[in-house]
Amino acid sequence: MVRIPQERLNRAMTLNIVAGSGGTIWMTVASPQPIFNVFFMNHLGASSTQLGILVAIAQLTAVFQLASIFIYSRVPKRKLIFVPFHLLHRTFGFVLAGVSFWAAGHGVHPTHVGIVFVGMAASWILMNMSASGWWGWIADLIPGRVRATFFGRRSAIINTVSIVWFFGVTMMLDVIGGVSIFIVYGIVFLVAAVAGIVDILIHIRI
Repeated sequence: MVRIPQERLNRAMTLNIVAGSGGTIWMTVASPQPIFNVFFMNHLGASSTQLGILVAIAQLTAVFQLASIFIYSRVPKRKLIFVPFHLLHRTFGFVLAGVSFWAAGHGVHPTHVGIVFVGMAASWILMNMSASGWWGWIADLIPGRVRATFFGRRSAIINTVSIVWFFGVTMMLDVIGGVSIFIVYGIVFLVAAVAGIVDILIHIRI
């Protein structure tokens, strides 16, 4: 294993935590969690059955992790797969933003639910096909002697970002009603999409 100078290692760990903070901003609103679920059901008018099917589809895409075994065994560098696949995965935030602004301007339409179904399925397939590359890469990058400390610090910082972002978004949504709620959702999803993509772009520098 190539020994990484401590200064470069510290920089890599710091960049990874910054990147992960952007990733959690995306994940908090663009995956089946409270904010997304309320948007999907209460505002787009999806039924509880449709939400259940959507969550099931997202879970079932985990089978595509098997494809990652074949893919990563045939590429010289894991970032060649992880970066482009995850960039496409994170564009699902733009899909949600587009649906929100569309609904704000023209009202809710059943097509919106279909778009979300297709977008989330594609997004999670790409994520599951490439996520294992990130885990393997980071496991190789971070020495065992500091790995527990690093992931503990990373988790603490990212969880703090997630809590602040979650409560900030929910407060904005609570104080705004009417058609303008879709504008707020659109902005939230847009910010999340950009943060999620910046997360992956930062990884290029690690």
